[in-house]
Amino acid sequence: MTFETDGAPGGVESRPSLLALFGELEKLRLMAEELLIEKDSLLYHACPALRAAYMVYIGTYEYKLFQLELDGRILRRKIELAQAKVNRGEPVDRREIDRLIEEEFRSIQDRIIAWSNALLEAGHFLALSEPLPQRDMAEFKRLYRAIMKLIHPDILGQEDEKSRILYDIAVAAYKKGQLETLRAIMAVLGGKSIEPLSALDAAKEIKRLEGLIPTLEKDIERIKNSFPYIKKELLADKEKLEAETAALKKLLEERKSELVAAEKRLRVLFGEDDGGQIH
Repeated sequence: MTFETDGAPGGVESRPSLLALFGELEKLRLMAEELLIEKDSLLYHACPALRAAYMVYIGTYEYKLFQLELDGRILRRKIELAQAKVNRGEPVDRREIDRLIEEEFRSIQDRIIAWSNALLEAGHFLALSEPLPQRDMAEFKRLYRAIMKLIHPDILGQEDEKSRILYDIAVAAYKKGQLETLRAIMAVLGGKSIEPLSALDAAKEIKRLEGLIPTLEKDIERIKNSFPYIKKELLADKEKLEAETAALKKLLEERKSELVAAEKRLRVLFGEDDGGQIH
């Protein structure tokens, strides 16, 4: 049996070769589908959950440590400026030094605020995160996979306006774990199926997918070798997590002791030896 093909020699191609061509296309589409689902799962579920958990359990201590180290840097800089005044025989003006410090460290203070906001967001994320029941999770994953197979532009190699809108809604629903939204999208798609391709277009699609798959594999590898995914093992191991927090607590106490010594030195330079703290 023969099939008409676009641009094939003699205008015909044997059934076995066509079956092999479209079989290869289906295999590559399935590979791309698996990789895209894995990438979305990492980006929209695993990594946000890991990031929030890390910020709450470890990031809180790192934030406090960063604050103390910044306070130490500020105190050392104040001492440097005050000592320079003393060495030149000039009066030490607290307000002038505070103004210089504020200008020098403004950008770092912005980082403190950003970090603080990230901690609040992490706590908010964990407080509002309610995993789907196991009986619903299987349906949730199955629906998302089926929807992506029908409308994901990287799987199909093309898109229309309706598919793009549905795709954006589906991704947003996937991020938030909204099963009902995925059900609604699947109902809207109804009997939609992938448009058949000519042999020539199938060959082009195979070439495109052969380029896409290594890119997706590299993306997944990059995600797994980056924060927060690299902290997955730490967060899953109670003993390692406790050891990490204990080490951070020890550093916090050391930094606090260093600050006390620096504050005492600065009080002397300011002529304030009454035991009050310098800010």
